[in-house]
Amino acid sequence: VIGSHWLSPGNLGPDSPSNSMSAIYTVCVVLVGVLSFFAYQHMVITEKKVDARTVSPNDFAVIVRNLPASATDERAIADFFREHAVEGRADTEVVKVVIGWDASDFRDKVKEMRSIRDQLANLEPSDPLHAVGLARMRVLTEELASIGRDQAARLKSSGTVVVIFRYAADMRACLRRWGGFHARMYYYRQPKDF
Repeated sequence: VIGSHWLSPGNLGPDSPSNSMSAIYTVCVVLVGVLSFFAYQHMVITEKKVDARTVSPNDFAVIVRNLPASATDERAIADFFREHAVEGRADTEVVKVVIGWDASDFRDKVKEMRSIRDQLANLEPSDPLHAVGLARMRVLTEELASIGRDQAARLKSSGTVVVIFRYAADMRACLRRWGGFHARMYYYRQPKDF
Protein backbone atom coordinates (compact mmCIF):
# COMPACT_ATOMS: atom_id res chain seq x y z
CA VAL A 1 0.00 0.00 0.00
CA ILE A 2 1.34 3.42 -0.99
CA GLY A 3 0.97 6.18 1.53
CA SER A 4 -1.21 9.14 0.56
CA HIS A 5 1.72 11.57 0.66
CA TRP A 6 3.24 9.79 -2.42
CA LEU A 7 0.11 10.05 -4.53
CA SER A 8 -0.48 12.62 -7.25
CA PRO A 9 -3.82 14.40 -7.77
CA GLY A 10 -4.59 11.97 -10.61
CA ASN A 11 -4.27 8.99 -8.26
CA LEU A 12 -6.90 10.38 -5.90
CA GLY A 13 -9.70 10.27 -8.46
CA PRO A 14 -13.03 12.08 -8.30
CA ASP A 15 -13.75 10.93 -4.74
CA SER A 16 -10.56 12.40 -3.33
CA PRO A 17 -10.66 13.16 0.37
CA SER A 18 -9.57 16.77 -0.11
CA ASN A 19 -8.77 19.31 -2.82
CA SER A 20 -5.94 20.73 -0.74
CA MET A 21 -3.51 18.25 -2.34
CA SER A 22 -3.98 19.88 -5.77
CA ALA A 23 -3.40 23.31 -4.31
CA ILE A 24 -0.24 22.12 -2.54
CA TYR A 25 1.13 20.67 -5.79
CA THR A 26 0.36 23.90 -7.66
CA VAL A 27 2.07 26.01 -4.99
CA CYS A 28 5.12 23.72 -5.08
CA VAL A 29 5.43 23.97 -8.88
CA VAL A 30 5.11 27.75 -8.81
CA LEU A 31 7.61 27.99 -5.95
CA VAL A 32 10.18 25.86 -7.81
CA GLY A 33 9.71 28.02 -10.92
CA VAL A 34 10.19 31.26 -8.97
CA LEU A 35 13.26 29.90 -7.16
CA SER A 36 14.76 28.76 -10.48
CA PHE A 37 14.18 32.22 -11.95
CA PHE A 38 15.86 33.96 -9.00
CA ALA A 39 18.78 31.51 -9.05
CA TYR A 40 19.29 32.25 -12.75
CA GLN A 41 19.16 36.01 -12.14
CA HIS A 42 21.68 35.65 -9.31
CA MET A 43 23.98 33.75 -11.67
CA VAL A 44 23.68 36.46 -14.36
CA ILE A 45 24.40 39.26 -11.88
CA THR A 46 27.39 37.38 -10.44
CA GLU A 47 28.77 36.80 -13.94
CA LYS A 48 28.47 40.51 -14.75
CA LYS A 49 30.25 41.48 -11.52
CA VAL A 50 33.09 39.03 -12.19
CA ASP A 51 33.36 40.19 -15.81
CA ALA A 52 33.55 43.83 -14.68
CA ARG A 53 36.44 43.06 -12.30
CA THR A 54 38.53 40.85 -14.60
CA VAL A 55 40.17 41.43 -17.93
CA SER A 56 39.92 38.74 -20.57
CA PRO A 57 40.66 38.54 -24.30
CA ASN A 58 36.93 38.94 -24.99
CA ASP A 59 37.22 42.52 -23.76
CA PHE A 60 39.53 43.47 -26.63
CA ALA A 61 38.81 41.17 -29.59
CA VAL A 62 36.18 41.02 -32.32
CA ILE A 63 35.51 38.17 -34.72
CA VAL A 64 35.02 39.25 -38.31
CA ARG A 65 33.32 36.78 -40.65
CA ASN A 66 32.61 36.50 -44.37
CA LEU A 67 35.87 37.96 -45.62
CA PRO A 68 37.03 36.73 -49.04
CA ALA A 69 39.36 33.72 -49.15
CA SER A 70 42.08 36.00 -50.49
CA ALA A 71 42.13 38.05 -47.25
CA THR A 72 45.45 36.63 -46.06
CA ASP A 73 47.54 39.70 -45.29
CA GLU A 74 47.50 40.57 -41.59
CA ARG A 75 48.92 44.02 -42.20
CA ALA A 76 46.23 44.98 -44.73
CA ILE A 77 43.46 43.82 -42.41
CA ALA A 78 45.04 45.63 -39.44
CA ASP A 79 45.39 48.81 -41.53
CA PHE A 80 41.71 48.65 -42.52
CA PHE A 81 40.62 48.35 -38.89
CA ARG A 82 43.09 51.01 -37.79
CA GLU A 83 41.44 53.45 -40.20
CA HIS A 84 37.79 52.36 -40.15
CA ALA A 85 37.00 50.55 -36.88
CA VAL A 86 36.04 53.65 -34.92
CA GLU A 87 34.08 56.36 -36.65
CA GLY A 88 35.94 59.67 -36.79
CA ARG A 89 39.33 58.15 -35.93
CA ALA A 90 41.98 56.88 -38.29
CA ASP A 91 44.50 55.84 -35.63
CA THR A 92 42.79 53.05 -33.69
CA GLU A 93 45.42 50.81 -32.14
CA VAL A 94 45.24 47.24 -33.42
CA VAL A 95 47.48 44.86 -31.48
CA LYS A 96 47.15 41.76 -33.64
CA VAL A 97 45.12 40.17 -36.39
CA VAL A 98 44.71 36.40 -36.28
CA ILE A 99 43.60 34.82 -39.54
CA GLY A 100 41.59 31.62 -39.62
CA TRP A 101 43.11 29.47 -42.32
CA ASP A 102 41.27 27.06 -44.58
CA ALA A 103 42.07 23.82 -42.77
CA SER A 104 41.36 21.58 -45.77
CA ASP A 105 44.08 23.31 -47.80
CA PHE A 106 46.49 23.04 -44.86
CA ARG A 107 45.69 19.35 -44.32
CA ASP A 108 46.25 18.60 -48.01
CA LYS A 109 49.71 20.16 -47.91
CA VAL A 110 50.68 18.31 -44.72
CA LYS A 111 49.42 15.02 -46.18
CA GLU A 112 51.47 15.61 -49.33
CA MET A 113 54.56 16.36 -47.22
CA ARG A 114 54.12 13.09 -45.30
CA SER A 115 53.74 11.17 -48.54
CA ILE A 116 56.89 12.72 -49.99
CA ARG A 117 58.79 12.06 -46.73
CA ASP A 118 57.78 8.37 -46.91
CA GLN A 119 58.88 8.17 -50.55
CA LEU A 120 62.22 9.85 -49.76
CA ALA A 121 62.89 7.29 -47.02
CA ASN A 122 62.80 4.53 -49.67
CA LEU A 123 65.04 6.36 -52.19
CA GLU A 124 68.80 6.65 -52.35
CA PRO A 125 70.17 10.23 -52.12
CA SER A 126 71.79 9.74 -55.56
CA ASP A 127 68.42 8.95 -57.18
CA PRO A 128 67.09 11.82 -59.37
CA LEU A 129 63.61 11.38 -57.84
CA HIS A 130 65.14 12.12 -54.44
CA ALA A 131 66.18 15.61 -55.63
CA VAL A 132 62.70 16.21 -57.09
CA GLY A 133 61.08 15.14 -53.81
CA LEU A 134 63.38 17.43 -51.79
CA ALA A 135 62.55 20.37 -54.08
CA ARG A 136 58.81 19.77 -53.64
CA MET A 137 59.27 19.51 -49.84
CA ARG A 138 61.06 22.88 -49.87
CA VAL A 139 58.20 24.46 -51.83
CA LEU A 140 55.58 23.04 -49.45
CA THR A 141 57.60 24.09 -46.40
CA GLU A 142 57.89 27.64 -47.76
CA GLU A 143 54.15 27.77 -48.41
CA LEU A 144 53.37 26.67 -44.86
CA ALA A 145 56.03 29.00 -43.44
CA SER A 146 54.57 31.94 -45.37
CA ILE A 147 51.74 32.00 -42.84
CA GLY A 148 53.53 34.58 -40.81
CA ARG A 149 52.92 38.05 -39.55
CA ASP A 150 52.83 40.78 -42.20
CA GLN A 151 53.07 38.35 -45.13
CA ALA A 152 50.42 37.48 -47.66
CA ALA A 153 50.05 33.73 -47.30
CA ARG A 154 49.76 31.28 -50.11
CA LEU A 155 47.07 29.36 -48.25
CA LYS A 156 43.44 30.41 -48.45
CA SER A 157 41.72 32.16 -45.59
CA SER A 158 38.59 30.65 -44.06
CA GLY A 159 37.03 34.13 -44.21
CA THR A 160 37.14 34.54 -40.42
CA VAL A 161 39.66 36.70 -38.57
CA VAL A 162 40.06 37.87 -34.98
CA VAL A 163 41.05 41.52 -34.58
CA ILE A 164 42.54 42.41 -31.19
CA PHE A 165 42.41 46.07 -30.14
CA ARG A 166 44.63 47.82 -27.58
CA TYR A 167 41.66 49.27 -25.67
CA ALA A 168 38.30 47.71 -24.78
CA ALA A 169 36.61 51.05 -25.56
CA ASP A 170 37.82 50.79 -29.17
CA MET A 171 36.41 47.27 -29.43
CA ARG A 172 33.02 48.45 -28.13
CA ALA A 173 33.02 51.44 -30.51
CA CYS A 174 33.85 49.11 -33.41
CA LEU A 175 30.96 46.81 -32.50
CA ARG A 176 28.58 49.76 -32.23
CA ARG A 177 29.62 50.97 -35.68
CA TRP A 178 29.79 47.66 -37.56
CA GLY A 179 27.62 45.25 -35.56
CA GLY A 180 24.10 46.54 -36.07
CA PHE A 181 21.44 46.20 -38.71
CA HIS A 182 22.19 49.65 -40.12
CA ALA A 183 25.84 48.77 -40.76
CA ARG A 184 24.98 45.49 -42.43
CA MET A 185 22.46 47.14 -44.74
CA TYR A 186 24.43 50.24 -45.75
CA TYR A 187 28.11 49.31 -45.49
CA TYR A 188 27.95 45.85 -47.05
CA ARG A 189 29.92 45.44 -50.24
CA GLN A 190 30.41 42.43 -52.45
CA PRO A 191 33.60 40.52 -51.52
CA LYS A 192 36.58 41.42 -53.64
CA ASP A 193 40.28 40.80 -53.44
CA PHE A 194 41.56 42.18 -50.22
